[in-house]
Amino acid sequence: MTKYPVVGGHTVTKTLRLFAIFATTSLMAFFLIVSGALAVLPANTPSTLTPFSALLRPAQAYAADFEMSTEPPDINQADVAQFRLIQYKFFRAPDGYTAAIWGMLDPNTVELPALVQVAVPQGADVFWFGPVPEGGVTSESPQFTHYHVYTDGENDIYTVMLTDSHDIQIEHYFWGENFPFPVRTMPDGDHAIRISYTPLHDVEILRLAAFLPEGSAARDSANVEFLGTGPTGDPAFAMDFHYARGGENYTAEIVYAPPEVTARHNQPTMGGGILAVIGTVAAAIVVVGGFLVFIRLRKKAQNTN
Repeated sequence: MTKYPVVGGHTVTKTLRLFAIFATTSLMAFFLIVSGALAVLPANTPSTLTPFSALLRPAQAYAADFEMSTEPPDINQADVAQFRLIQYKFFRAPDGYTAAIWGMLDPNTVELPALVQVAVPQGADVFWFGPVPEGGVTSESPQFTHYHVYTDGENDIYTVMLTDSHDIQIEHYFWGENFPFPVRTMPDGDHAIRISYTPLHDVEILRLAAFLPEGSAARDSANVEFLGTGPTGDPAFAMDFHYARGGENYTAEIVYAPPEVTARHNQPTMGGGILAVIGTVAAAIVVVGGFLVFIRLRKKAQNTN
């Protein structure tokens, strides 16, 4: 009958007990490592980069005297000043994207006060609407307190009087039923962000722009313009449409190479790879460590015998 080696009066059960303790400790360490990895991995959403009025959330709504109507305002369209440039730009935010519409009048041809209208995608949740003062907008910049809003087809039309600025800014959240996620992953691994806008009136320059993940590079350098870098390092790119017609929809799709590590929309695959490596290493530690403990105890048993 086979006899098990004896170590200090105990059977190999002690070896198994030590192995179990070692394995349990290793698994606890594994779970701690996994928890730390999950904590530092970027979420499967864009990084935080919002417009200058990001602190103005709906919960901090200001008192505005605006008229929501199903009918257009009682104005003469000939009195509406036309923007020289309209920029529709996506900003990356934790929950998806926000969008900002910047309309700029030509101060050389338009005198203040000036009546203006701007189109926002129908149903958009607007969280900031105001003039752009000299030196730019800050969180303390005042918003409009009196304006008119009505729905016309696929747009909500905002009408307001500009009195001390030739620029206007309106910002809204870009998520919900009518706002599909604008980024898609292409078969070759590149990403493409789709930006669409329909100007209400003719405009000399319509600029469709977006902030991309830090380290991204736009593929079409001939038609895509680099606008600069945001405060968190995210680059902004744009496509311009000259002499855009009012009522016509314009779409830009900016294809870009995402950074290898920080490509937000590849996080499920990247995260799974990291966890697989950690799991493999932990399993190897458990197996090798247990084997070494067993060999050492077996040698002591042999020496004792």
